[in-house]
Amino acid sequence: LSVHHAIILEFDGNSFRMKTNPVSEDLKPKKLNRQGHCAVAVCLGVLPALFIKERPQPADADAPLPLLKSIKTTFSNRAFLALTGCVFCVLLGMFMAGPLGLSIVFVVLSWWLFTPANPSLSVIPAFVTGSR
Repeated sequence: LSVHHAIILEFDGNSFRMKTNPVSEDLKPKKLNRQGHCAVAVCLGVLPALFIKERPQPADADAPLPLLKSIKTTFSNRAFLALTGCVFCVLLGMFMAGPLGLSIVFVVLSWWLFTPANPSLSVIPAFVTGSR
């Protein structure tokens, strides 16, 4: 078995020290066959276009709808609402979890470190959360 090395940074209180640890071949990440994965993705993506037929439309389907009626029709579609709700929740979670977590860390550290006995500890939350 060939041996690879993992680089580890250790902090000894004053400075960082770099250390290497051997990693065996079975723990090393395997390379993926990207061409094979791409071919499978393309084939699976083309299948619906080949086998799914378009739904028949009534003859008056090309007539434009008034704006309010089209908005009502759109928001009465449960599939649209479910998809929009999922996208909203995912985006809200991605963009709000980070700042909310930092705010909670800041408040907890501030509460714990603001002491009259040692006022210099009060600057630590600013460095931890990256506040200026």
